Amino acid sequence: MNTSVHLAVYPDTLWLCPSGEVDSSNVVLLEEAFWMARNYANPETYLDCKELTFISSAGLGQIIHAINSLKAVGSTLVIGRLNETVKLALGALGLHRFVRMEDRPKPQELDLEAVGIIVNSDLRELKSVRTFLETSFTRIRYDDVSAYGLKMAVDELVSNVIRHNYNGTTGKPVAVMLSRQDDTLEASVIDQGFAFDPTRYEGRAFDKTIAGGYSGGMGINLVRALADSFEYETRDGHNLTQVRKSFDRATRQKLF
Repeated sequence: MNTSVHLAVYPDTLWLCPSGEVDSSNVVLLEEAFWMARNYANPETYLDCKELTFISSAGLGQIIHAINSLKAVGSTLVIGRLNETVKLALGALGLHRFVRMEDRPKPQELDLEAVGIIVNSDLRELKSVRTFLETSFTRIRYDDVSAYGLKMAVDELVSNVIRHNYNGTTGKPVAVMLSRQDDTLEASVIDQGFAFDPTRYEGRAFDKTIAGGYSGGMGINLVRALADSFEYETRDGHNLTQVRKSFDRATRQKLF
């Protein structure tokens, strides 16, 4: 199982759901998840360990750091749904004395405000991102066939982050967040790579690509064509690229 962290934003709680094994090779994913939790600053951050099969001292260190860093922004860390292996690791350090342990059911999906995933900067993870988007369109109650265009745009942006912002280096975090406001979907791609504003990049015109026999250079133009808005900013050492797509209720087509 590839390691990833899923996020679900509810009115009062941010759920972080790591899956697979967390060790020194991928602990940056958990670190990034807690950074995002500090930015959302919900009253509670719930670390759901149901799908977490192993955690090393590196991962435990991130949890310890998160207890105080979340508290500083008014968020309380709660940990729950642990299997016996992870419970043993947490118990060995006596973490139950410093953080609340509580098993709880997930909130109602109707209260869901946004969903996200954090993956390793590996092109093989593009499939994981696309699968996440397809599933999320249903979770946030939007299943218009036009959402496929937004999926293509996000796929291009994540691919560019891995190949260019990170220069093909693996072991770095790439996050994708998806939310819906009425008939508008918003997707954000977040990374810690080289600061590059894709909205200011002109890209190569399609006719020049054909005439020159090129095989690449069309990704940013494709994003512009597929999204209604395309924005970029930097925040605390992170690149945040946002695309939005609005849909006409009258022309909706069911995808599922």
